[in-house]
Amino acid sequence: MNGPKICGCASFRNETGEVSVTVAQRVNEVIGESAMRRLVERYGGTRLYIPVEIPEDSELGRCLGDALPKVLPKFAGACLYLPAHKMREDILRLAAQGVPLLEVVRRVGCTERYAYMVMGRSERNGRKTPRT
Repeated sequence: MNGPKICGCASFRNETGEVSVTVAQRVNEVIGESAMRRLVERYGGTRLYIPVEIPEDSELGRCLGDALPKVLPKFAGACLYLPAHKMREDILRLAAQGVPLLEVVRRVGCTERYAYMVMGRSERNGRKTPRT
């Protein structure tokens, strides 16, 4: 097997041990933006195990689509952490627009607790979000 056993949450490192690219960036380079977007929309915020074989008619196979043949040589047997940035961005954007929290949760598809956590982190980092 040529690829790393576990890609993990961290980063790929170059020969000197310096971080060269994040896992998400590497996956994006290999499979392309549209397939990466589909993966993040479906599996974002989770560790996704890439089996050695992925049937085309499986949920993961359908999600990858044309990118399926590109994934296996590089990531078969790996566990990838896919970012959930879009969900956080959507929560903050809707909250800033004054959308009530329960409506934000419904639109984004997350829990109230998660939405409060995202807004709280944002405020601690100096970004203001309205409390609803």
